Amino acid sequence: MARMTEGFERNAFNYLLLLRLVPVFPFWAVNLASALLGMNTPPFVAATAIGIIPGTLAYAAIGDGLGLYFRAGSEAPLSEVFTPEMIALRVGLALIALLPIAIRWAMKRWHR
Repeated sequence: MARMTEGFERNAFNYLLLLRLVPVFPFWAVNLASALLGMNTPPFVAATAIGIIPGTLAYAAIGDGLGLYFRAGSEAPLSEVFTPEMIALRVGLALIALLPIAIRWAMKRWHR
């Protein structure tokens, strides 16, 4: 909790965005921590929207691809889970999750 408090005090928007992009903690816990640590509503809504949309789109695309098999009443072959498109979606999610860290690193180098 101390680490979370420090992150919200330093830059609440970026910290919440990182927590949304890397869903390590349940959303209800992040929501509760944001409220208890005094985060304002506009940056909370913006960080939540930006942080949830990429993952939602990627998971929806993955589910849609696998849904073709389930609707046909068959099991999805493992090869479908590891198609280039599915791998690209997962890599894209990982890169988006690293974006706040990369921006923070670039800002530190820029202000030297």
